[in-house]
Amino acid sequence: MKISKISSICLMISVLIVFGACAQSPVPPPARPQSAPAAGAASAQQPWEKDWEKVKQEARNEGKLVMYSAVGATVRTTLIDVFKEQYDVDLEILISREAERLARLLKERGAGIYAVDLWVGGAGAATETLAPQGILEPLDKFIILPEALDKKAWHTGDLLWVDQGHYQLTTLASPKVPLAINTDLVKQGEITSYTDLLNPRWKGKIVMEDPSSVGSGNAWFTVAVGLLGQDYFRKFAQQEPFISREPRLLTEWVAKGKYAIGLAVNGAEIVQFKKAGAPLALVTPKEGTHVTGGGSGSVSFIDKAPHPNAAKLFINWFLTKEGGAILSRASEYQSGRVDVPTDFLEPENLRQPGIKYINVDTQEYARKRGEMAIVAREIFGIR
Repeated sequence: MKISKISSICLMISVLIVFGACAQSPVPPPARPQSAPAAGAASAQQPWEKDWEKVKQEARNEGKLVMYSAVGATVRTTLIDVFKEQYDVDLEILISREAERLARLLKERGAGIYAVDLWVGGAGAATETLAPQGILEPLDKFIILPEALDKKAWHTGDLLWVDQGHYQLTTLASPKVPLAINTDLVKQGEITSYTDLLNPRWKGKIVMEDPSSVGSGNAWFTVAVGLLGQDYFRKFAQQEPFISREPRLLTEWVAKGKYAIGLAVNGAEIVQFKKAGAPLALVTPKEGTHVTGGGSGSVSFIDKAPHPNAAKLFINWFLTKEGGAILSRASEYQSGRVDVPTDFLEPENLRQPGIKYINVDTQEYARKRGEMAIVAREIFGIR
């Protein structure tokens, strides 16, 4: 009887222990079937993404990119640092005057030396000198990123091609305000149009950069003739403007009141003089002005490049919002992209709504400039 009682109690305890254990450790539900992540990710990847990843990897393998350029010191340092940090590629930028770079590159090609990947600088020389000799490759096939190809991202509604063969592309489009006034001698709002410069009051009181020699004076004159016609400038010549080949001196003369008005001025120098307290103001005539990328804004791909993937990587990054913002900040030029911030730029360096802007970084204008130099010499009697 006692044995039976003890057995019953043990049996009950065993049942309770097993039940408690089951309550604390419920059997997990069946696992849901999982899709293969690797295969799914691969199938969702766009073709351009695969190409982009391959270019980045191959660029890292190449480890280097060589560029011939005319960029300033700040732009040079910024590009080298950013490219190394983001893509682990060493960027070598060889800077010299345009004529020297052209001579060096042509000499290297003649000797069978292929050491450079990209040409970055002002527009025109590459398309006029290098492309006809077969030294450049069209850029279309190297642009991979949809962000870079998005036409709506650019202020003209299209990429800023320099030439019809698409051998050169510009990314900066900063306005050049062509006219400066000494506000002690000219009231604000007194000059709003080129026609205002024909007022007899300003005879002998205008200085301008030489429109017959290579430089900003010639670029300005080429655009202005397109906007106003040669007859206007024949009338303007009767105002006896003083012609200078020293841009800084031109700015200084207007700042000090030796001349009331300066044409084809260097906007950056005007801003610096203004910060120093000079009575200066920049004026964009209602007829319009031009935009340019300066010496940092245009890129070309050299054929037989020793580091082709690094070159592709740079070109695509150069055209993105991120690349545009870095270049714009370093150069203090406005980007041609409309989505790049501008809060770090001076108001004078910003395109304004309602103003007509002519892009001078084109092959068409490069060819006109020589012709306009001859016209300028004839109109103004320059020798």
